[in-house]
Amino acid sequence: MNDLHQYTRIPLGRAFALSLLLTLCGLVVIEIPEMLLLPQIYADRSYYPSALQFVLDPIYFGGFILVIPLAAALPYTNSFVMRLKTGNWYYAMIRCGKKRYLQKECLSAFIRGGGGVALGFVTYTILCNMLFLPSNPQKYTSHILPFDDTIYEQMYQSAGGIPMYLYLTTVLFLCAGCWSLVALATAVWMPDPLIAVTAPLILYYLWLWGGVRQTWLVTAISPTALFNDQLTLPKMLGAMVQYLTLGVASDALFRIGAKRRMTHAQ
Repeated sequence: MNDLHQYTRIPLGRAFALSLLLTLCGLVVIEIPEMLLLPQIYADRSYYPSALQFVLDPIYFGGFILVIPLAAALPYTNSFVMRLKTGNWYYAMIRCGKKRYLQKECLSAFIRGGGGVALGFVTYTILCNMLFLPSNPQKYTSHILPFDDTIYEQMYQSAGGIPMYLYLTTVLFLCAGCWSLVALATAVWMPDPLIAVTAPLILYYLWLWGGVRQTWLVTAISPTALFNDQLTLPKMLGAMVQYLTLGVASDALFRIGAKRRMTHAQ
């Protein structure tokens, strides 16, 4: 039990902090120019965009989602590769049981990868709400967003946009967790930190630019669909199924690779 806890606990270590910081910087840097420019244009804060708009801009329009696969791979991948190289993972698996150990490895990678990105997003959301007015389109016309006939239409208008923050935190956590599993599956087959960390980013670009369609002749929904400003319920469900498939496939590849290493005592 102690060995299992040692290798699967969720510490706030340097790799987790780096993931959080990368996420936070990816969100903040895009918005700094506009934040600095607003006081020069408007004397009254009521004309400023809402805090929700500053939160949404880097995700929906600023390309922040390109950071997610990389930030998600950082918290867990390197430590797992180090355990592979030292052989510690093998002894932990023997003592704790193969099935239970593999389950805990996948769960730990998913939580750390998703948690680093989600916590970075939550931190940025809090900062924006400290600096700018909460979303209130009923009172301020500058807070109105073009979300008619989308799943966001009621979200952004309620409780200062809190339902939208909750949606984004959940989706970012799930997506980042899946990318972390991709990195974990890569690491067990190719235990090199650089390869394992960049593998989710490479796969993301192949998926984004049509690599999936061109290679396997499959029509796939873009990985950015969950962060599309015109998202509808059918497209959201389709995108969630794709991410679920990605996570399950990565989990399976990891288990196959881990069992192979155990068989050959690698």
